[in-house]
Amino acid sequence: MHKFIKKSIIFFTPLAVWGIVILLIDPFNYFNIFNIIPKKLKIDNARSINLLLYQSIEFNNSPNEYLIIGDSRTDILPRDKIELISGNYYGSLCNNAAKLNEIIDLVYMANEINKLKQVGIGINFNMFNEYGYADRVSDIKNILSNPLKYIYGRNTLQACYYILRSAFFEQDVISDPPMAKEQFWKWILEIKATHWYGRYKFPIKLLKDLKGLDTYCFENDITLTFVIMPHNREFHDRLVEFGLEEDEQKFKSSMGKLKATVVDYDYDNDITRFKRNFDDPIHYNSEIANLIVNEIWGNNLIIGKKL
Repeated sequence: MHKFIKKSIIFFTPLAVWGIVILLIDPFNYFNIFNIIPKKLKIDNARSINLLLYQSIEFNNSPNEYLIIGDSRTDILPRDKIELISGNYYGSLCNNAAKLNEIIDLVYMANEINKLKQVGIGINFNMFNEYGYADRVSDIKNILSNPLKYIYGRNTLQACYYILRSAFFEQDVISDPPMAKEQFWKWILEIKATHWYGRYKFPIKLLKDLKGLDTYCFENDITLTFVIMPHNREFHDRLVEFGLEEDEQKFKSSMGKLKATVVDYDYDNDITRFKRNFDDPIHYNSEIANLIVNEIWGNNLIIGKKL
């Protein structure tokens, strides 16, 4: 019996110590008990490691009725400006390389946490692909409902390491591409375009799920707006090279038949024509982000067009 107790103490003590460490550092603000780590360190490190986890915990801790959802292209939109124009604070559930099925799941998850009024979703044709599937939302749900999965999770461990490294050695997570801008531009055109467009199949089930979300929002009085995010013309040329113009038109035609508002920025216009409007071929710069916010939330469409 004594041996068992001794072994149990030896086994559980490190786990208990680690639990205390997580309570103190709390890289994703899960518990929000102690504030010994500056918020900027968490944003620069934990948020960079897992954007969706960081924002999901933030939304779960402070839920609200207004939300934007999408991938890194949507995350560029300045929420402070959206609040200034609309008068409403918008939460955010964005994920790097988010898939459309994940975005759909996030709307349902968020509405379970708190009744939604308005949701803005960033989307693009590249997401509308049967082969574009992932399921990171299930992991998020598990973490939100089980503190132990947070405390002993890989992302939490990694975030703690980088936060402490940053605190002591001023070395944050490196999120910039490891190459010059022009080189990275060419890499996106070659590698990313091939990854997105080289293997494509029209997603019948995904379209059905999208229509289901549209109906769900309509029946639950959730104002839903889709924004088709712009790509630089050079990147769209790659879509053409892969012979997907007809599929892109089918995508936009399907979007136009939804009850939701759909605003398209990804066509030949003063944004997509010019390289200066983009940080890379698929990420518009802050100036364009402000323009999109002014048009969408200011109800003043100039370049964006309703489908």
